[in-house]
Amino acid sequence: VLERAETFVDEAAHQVLLSTTTEHFRRLRPSLEAAYDRGVSVRVSLHTERGTDVDTLPDPTGVATEVRHRPLPAPFLALADRRRACFAPHPEAYDQYGVLISDRTHTFVFYWYFLTSLWEQWEPVHDDQTDGLPVEYMDIRNCARDLSALDLSEHDARLRVEGYDVDTGAERELVGTVEAIRGPEPVEPDTHVVDLVGQVTLDVRTDGETVPVGGWGALIEDVEATRITLLSVEPGPGPEWAGARLDRRAAAARRGLQESGD
Repeated sequence: VLERAETFVDEAAHQVLLSTTTEHFRRLRPSLEAAYDRGVSVRVSLHTERGTDVDTLPDPTGVATEVRHRPLPAPFLALADRRRACFAPHPEAYDQYGVLISDRTHTFVFYWYFLTSLWEQWEPVHDDQTDGLPVEYMDIRNCARDLSALDLSEHDARLRVEGYDVDTGAERELVGTVEAIRGPEPVEPDTHVVDLVGQVTLDVRTDGETVPVGGWGALIEDVEATRITLLSVEPGPGPEWAGARLDRRAAAARRGLQESGD
């Protein structure tokens, strides 16, 4: 599984999501660093024993876009470009086996496990991004939650979307202004990710047309986004928007700390 994970990371062009111990992180570090240097978005969930001091974690600078710390045992999981996945139970599990996947549908199932159990609720310990703009999003729902703090009738939120044409499968990139968000109602900062399932669509105005953009597994939109970057907001988003983003990060950290103490 580790050998195949190295291969998948070496061949990744867009995104790598990884749940791993610090030991395996060090083994994969050369491949992760090379992917990061190619411009691949690298998100890592580091799982350790309870009580591990975050200051003892490996330095992810130049290796990962964002790192979160889960102070509980977890499986090894690597996802590359939404098409390939490697999975193995954590070392203390009763059954030991490995799963290698080259299939979008099954990889999508593992993505939701990563998002809900290994990522969304845990404390960020490293983030390449500042609190200002631009902001890069791993999932369209995170982008929609931030944009819900803006009045789009009064703000021009400009995005760059990298992804695929849903009909043809060809790579597609567009830059435009968000006209509307279709999906769940605006959420409170500490709303759990399971309340955000279902359709989330961003209607992006570009080159005289409005293009519906969806996330992983998009079927009814024109574009499936693999990376969304919020480039600018005019007029400025103001302290309320920045505060809402920070509140969401803090709420995720609180949930992770509470669960690690249960």
